[in-house]
Amino acid sequence: MSPFDLKFQPSGRYLSFAEREEIALLKAQDLGVREIARAVGRDPATISRELRRNAATRSGKLQYRASVAQWKADMAARRPKTAKLVANPRLRDYVEQRLSGQISRPDGTLIAGPQSPRSPAAISRTERIGRGR
Repeated sequence: MSPFDLKFQPSGRYLSFAEREEIALLKAQDLGVREIARAVGRDPATISRELRRNAATRSGKLQYRASVAQWKADMAARRPKTAKLVANPRLRDYVEQRLSGQISRPDGTLIAGPQSPRSPAAISRTERIGRGR
């Protein structure tokens, strides 16, 4: 059994296994990123990113393998994912401080946290925007 689902057809946003195989074949022929992109019908940046992110280093040099790239894509797409605020305590602390209005500028003045849509400042801002139209 294959380690990934060959029947699954991703949307146009994601590369399919067939596209990854074609990229691997063209890369093995020493074609450039732009030539591969034209052949596959994708943006050169997409091909460049795919080759960079999914290069296998088994032989000591960077080689692109479609099966490894597909496996990595499948692993990255797995759900459920750990939320960034759960996994990154430094980010969580920053967000909590920012929401509470405890973050200050280098000169020491506090940066106001987000305001409720019903707060007086938000209402007056909305009225000003409405009058300007």
